[in-house]
Formats: sequence, structure tokens, C-alpha cells
Amino acid sequence: MLSARAPGFCTRTHLPEAVVGAPSDCDRDQSGAWQMSAAPLGEFHQQCKARCEACSRCRFASFYPKLGLCAWYAHCDLDDLRTWWNWRLSNAEWWTTALPARELPPPQPLPALTAAAAEVPLRLGVGTLLMGHGQHCALYGWCQSAQRLKAALEGPWARGAFEVELFLLSENGQTPAEASDCGSELRVIRASEKLKRAFDTCVGRRLHHRGFNTGMHSKIM
Repeated sequence: MLSARAPGFCTRTHLPEAVVGAPSDCDRDQSGAWQMSAAPLGEFHQQCKARCEACSRCRFASFYPKLGLCAWYAHCDLDDLRTWWNWRLSNAEWWTTALPARELPPPQPLPALTAAAAEVPLRLGVGTLLMGHGQHCALYGWCQSAQRLKAALEGPWARGAFEVELFLLSENGQTPAEASDCGSELRVIRASEKLKRAFDTCVGRRLHHRGFNTGMHSKIM
């Protein structure tokens, strides 16, 4: 068990980016994070701990004082604290503290969907953009994941509240053979010239930023 604090964080969770007061559901979530004001280590430790104590399902808190990030967790392996979050926070000095043992309340159930909610289904579009050559194989994985999401959202529990359509924006408007796992209902849309130019510009900037030759033809989905 931790004494006061130990270096590292429990595990990655959704960060609030720079949004002050980003919502974190203490009644249902397993983890979350808050954006707070930066402060010295000792002071921020107490502030993050106090925020955790006010969150019903928070038993552990990981914090990065320099950026004012305070992450909370219902569960944490204290013998396996991590140090690398992502490239943007590669040099971050995270610390973790544990609250005194307290009973963890069960997560509150989501509001039940009523029959009235199914009268006008919410239409959702799940799509991807396929441009260039050589990356079509990635469509296999995307189609399988998209189909699982579609099946989950249209499952019996939803009572017809959702209607999901899968679509693919492609360079030529044709359905590639690799999209067979998406099913016959996949809608293929030809990308406009404006979208193609925007895509090439975006990819070119990313490749240049990473030190690649921007003269190559983009092959990124």
C-alpha cells in the first residue's frame, strides 16, 4: 500500500485536455480526470486527493502537477504503476496516491430506454476515409469493428432506439474487395475533390512534422 505518494500513474484514462471542469461521472465510471490549476507538488497532491475524496467511486488518484491534471480510478495495481502516458506527456512526472480503504459503491445503472425512445430512432453514421494505395488491408479490421459496434447499438437492449449506417468515403467511389466484411449494407461515397485536397494537405503536414518525405503519395487511411 502507498504511504503518501509514489511515482507513476495507475493506467491511462480519458484526459480532459484543456477543458476546465470536463465532466467525469463519479456514479458510473471506473476512471476519469479533471483539469485543475497547476500547483507545487505537495499542494497539488492535497487538492487532487480532496477532489478524489468527493468522488464516490474514486479510491486512487494519479496527478501531474505541472499541467494541473488529476486522474481518478476505482481500481489500481499499485505494484504496476506506469510512467509513459503518450508522446505529448512523455516527460511528465506523474504521482499516485491511494485513499484510505473505503467501500466502493456499485456503479449506478444507466437510465432505462423506454418504448417512446424507439418511436423515432436516432440515426448514426459510422464511417471511414480510404485514400491512396497500399492500405486497403486495414479495411478488414475496420469493417469487423464497425459491424460489432452496429450490432451492439442495434441490439435488443436498445429497443430500436438506434439505426446505424456504415459508410466509406473512397477516392473513386468504388467498393474495394477488402470491404467485404462490412456487409452489403455498406454505403460507398466518392470523396469530393475538395476533401481529397484537404486530406493530402493534412497528411503532408503530418509527414513533414514527423520527418518523412512529403513528396510521396499518401497511403494513410
